[in-house]
Amino acid sequence: MTTAKSKRQNNFFSRNNRGPLGRLTSGFFSLPSVSPLEGFFLRLFFGLVVAYTLRFEVPFSAQPHPAGLARFFDLTWLSDPWAYSVFRGALYVLLMFYVGGLILPVALPLLALGHVLVFTLYNSQGYTHHGFQIVSLTLVAQAATVISYTALKGLRLQPPDERLNAWLLWQSQVIVAGTYLISVFSKMINTRGLWLWNSNYIAADLIKSRRQLYYGALDPKFDGNPAEAVWLLENPWIARALFGSGLILEAIAFLALANRKIGFLIGVALILMHRSIARLMGLRFDNNEMLCAIYLVGLPFLAAWCLERIANPAVRLGALIGGGLGVPLSYFAQPASVQSAMAPALYLLHLIKSLGVWHDGNMADFLRLTLPMWLTCLATAVAGALAGRLFAAVRNGYQFSNRSDG
Repeated sequence: MTTAKSKRQNNFFSRNNRGPLGRLTSGFFSLPSVSPLEGFFLRLFFGLVVAYTLRFEVPFSAQPHPAGLARFFDLTWLSDPWAYSVFRGALYVLLMFYVGGLILPVALPLLALGHVLVFTLYNSQGYTHHGFQIVSLTLVAQAATVISYTALKGLRLQPPDERLNAWLLWQSQVIVAGTYLISVFSKMINTRGLWLWNSNYIAADLIKSRRQLYYGALDPKFDGNPAEAVWLLENPWIARALFGSGLILEAIAFLALANRKIGFLIGVALILMHRSIARLMGLRFDNNEMLCAIYLVGLPFLAAWCLERIANPAVRLGALIGGGLGVPLSYFAQPASVQSAMAPALYLLHLIKSLGVWHDGNMADFLRLTLPMWLTCLATAVAGALAGRLFAAVRNGYQFSNRSDG
C-alpha cells in the first residue's frame, strides 16, 4: 500500500524529471535503476580492485608517525608475514561474501575496517600516499550504506534488493566524484585562490621530478630536462590553460551523478586526465582510474546490458555460472610452464595481480596468462547456456504435462 509520504516523494521526483532538463539531471533527484545483474557486476569489479590493492606485502615494522587509527592501536603486527597472510586471507573470504551479496551487514564493515588498517600503517611512515584512499573511502561509504539500510529495513543476509543496489551505486559515485571536488578545494585553499594563476609553475615540478628520478637511480633515460616541461615554461599561458582544464574537470566531476551518459563522458575525461598526468609527471593513480571506469563510465552496466540481451533467464544464469566456473578451471588449460610455476591455490591471486596491466600496459604478459582463462570461460559459458536451455525446456515440459493432467 502506498503511503502519503511515498506519494509525495514520487510526485517530487516526477516533477523534477519532467522535460529534457529533468531527464538530464534525473540522477540528482532519484536513484538510478540498477538491475540485480548490474549489482552483481558492480560488486565483482570493485571486489577485484580491492583484492588488487591488497597484493603487496606490508614491509613496515614500525609506525614512527602514527596517523588515524594508528594513534590508538599498534598496527605493526601486520608486518609479520604469517599474520598478514592470515589477515589477508580473511579479507579475501569477506570479498567472496561481498561479491556474492551475502551477509553484507557483516562482511562490508569488516572488509572496510581491514582495508583501512593496512593502509593506515602505510601512511604512518612519515609520508602520505593517496593512491589507496579512494578504495578505502568507497568501502567505508558502502559499509555505512548497508548499515543504514539494515537499520531501516531490518537485518537481511540475502543479496541486496534493487533499492540497496541503487544506493550502493549512488553513494560510490558520490565518493569517486567527491574526491575530485575535495582536490579542488584543497588546491584553492592552500594557494589562497591563486592556483590557476600559478599553475604554469607545475612545469618546474616536472623538471624537479625528472632530476629526482635521475639522481635516485642514475638511470640515463632520466637524464636531462623533459622537453614538454621546458616548452610549458616557455609558454606560461598555454600551461595555465592545460593545467586549469584539469582543475575545471575536477570541479564539475559531481555532474557525473546527473545521469549515466554524463557520467560516462566525465569518467572517460577523468581517466584521460590521469593518463596525461602520468605522461607528464610520472604520477599514477590507477585505483582512481579503475573506480572511474566502474562507477562513472559504467563497465558493470555494459556487462549486464550485454548479458541481459539473452531473453531466457535460465540460459542467462547458466552462461553466467558457467563463465564463473571457467576461471578456476582455466588453470588446467594453462601451459605446463605456468602450472609448474604456481600452485592451484595461488592461481587466482596471480590472475588478480595481472590487473597490473592497467599500470604498465604490458599486454603481452597479460594475454599470456589470461588468454587460456578467457577461452575456458567462453567454452564453459556456452556449456552453461546450453545446460540452462535444457533445464528450461524440461521445466516447461513438466509444467505443460501437469496442466494437461489437470
